[in-house]
Amino acid sequence: QEGQKQGVTMEFAMLGHAMDFIDFAREVAKVELDFGEESLEDFEVLLDAICNTFGRQRPSDEDFVDMVKRATGFFGVMIMKNIGGNWVQSNIGLRVPMHLYIIESQED
Repeated sequence: QEGQKQGVTMEFAMLGHAMDFIDFAREVAKVELDFGEESLEDFEVLLDAICNTFGRQRPSDEDFVDMVKRATGFFGVMIMKNIGGNWVQSNIGLRVPMHLYIIESQED
C-alpha cells in the first residue's frame, strides 16, 4: 500500500509540473499545448527555444531544474496518455518505463 501511495503522489506531482509547463507555453511562448500527439511538434520547437535561451542567459540552477521538471512532467504525461505507462522511482530518478518494439518491414 505504501508503494501505491508513493506512485499516486509522484503522478500528482508530475501532472502538476505538466500543467505548469502548459501554462508557461501559453503565457510566455503563446503556444497552446495539450497532451495529444499533435502537440509533440510544438513541444519540440518550444524545447529548442528554451535550450537556446538558457544557453545564452545562463539561468540559475533552481530555474534550470524547475524548467526540466516542468518539461519532463509534460512529456511523461503525454507518453502515458497516448502509449500508457506509470511513473516509477529508480536509482537514476523519476522515470516512465517504456517497452519499445521494432516491427520489421517485410518486402515481397
